[in-house]
Amino acid sequence: MLIEPILSEDGAQLGFTYIEIEGPVFAPQWAALLRPALIGVALAVLVLVPAGWWIGRRMTAPVTDVVQVIERIGRTDAATLRAQLPRTRDPELGRVSAAVGQLIDALQAREQAELRALSAERMAAIGRITAAVAHEINNPLGGLLTATQTLSLHGGSEETRKRTLDLLRRGLNQIQTTVAALLPQARVEDRALEIDDFADVITLAHPDDDRRNLRLTTRVEVESAMRVPSAVLRQVMLNMLLNAASAAGEPGTMHAELRADADRLVFSVAHAGRALTQDALEAIVAAESGDDPRGFGLWVCREIATQYGGGFDVDSRHGQGTRLVFWMPNREAHEEPVAH
Repeated sequence: MLIEPILSEDGAQLGFTYIEIEGPVFAPQWAALLRPALIGVALAVLVLVPAGWWIGRRMTAPVTDVVQVIERIGRTDAATLRAQLPRTRDPELGRVSAAVGQLIDALQAREQAELRALSAERMAAIGRITAAVAHEINNPLGGLLTATQTLSLHGGSEETRKRTLDLLRRGLNQIQTTVAALLPQARVEDRALEIDDFADVITLAHPDDDRRNLRLTTRVEVESAMRVPSAVLRQVMLNMLLNAASAAGEPGTMHAELRADADRLVFSVAHAGRALTQDALEAIVAAESGDDPRGFGLWVCREIATQYGGGFDVDSRHGQGTRLVFWMPNREAHEEPVAH
């Protein structure tokens, strides 16, 4: 339907023309135009879609490369990641790439610092272990050397010779067991502690007491068979005796006790020298430097006590002086130590 105004020569509106046209009249024209239109749309799709995909791919490829680099941070070498960062003229993407590069550099610097710290820590640990091993080997060596001197001077007596040789054998076995424990693949076979081991340790520590003008008294109360490794306990007892001898002063007194029942074994050393508090003991044991020679022996005692499920502390009820107490479960020698 079409409505047109009727105008005069001077432009006045005289009326309207009403024209009604039926739709089927234009059907042939629409049919003729439809086919070219469809062909044009198909051609446009065939051309524009690949072109748009190519352009979009070209625009997003640098972003995808940056994302892939970020995903591989921490798992790939920093220099490789640096080389894989895209180089683009786009200012925004360039800032993103630069920020990622700074992150990679920071992580690389942190990783190198951690490696240096780990290396320094390992070297310090090796130094501490070396010093501790030297300390543990030197402890019985002094007494063993004195025993060899005694043997050379008084070896004519059969009883003296036998007693000294037994002392040397057990002392050397202690050193052998201590060194073998450092070898990961070594199988350490150790016997159970005996009363003679306690006497050996007292003998090995006694020369040091003579030089320092110390009086050492002992007491043994064994109510049950001792089922603890001899080398470990000899190591602990000798460390505690030598530490007490160093702290007792001159002249001084020391008292060592060995007690055992069916449940536990307890070894204690008391001296009348300067008192050692629990906090001071913890500070000595926790010290990681080699400045304090007391720390090696006491640290070894604490580590052994912890490894075997025992304890190593100061008995504050002792009163004057210091009394160090070491204890561990009285278990079979073949049982595995319980780490806490």
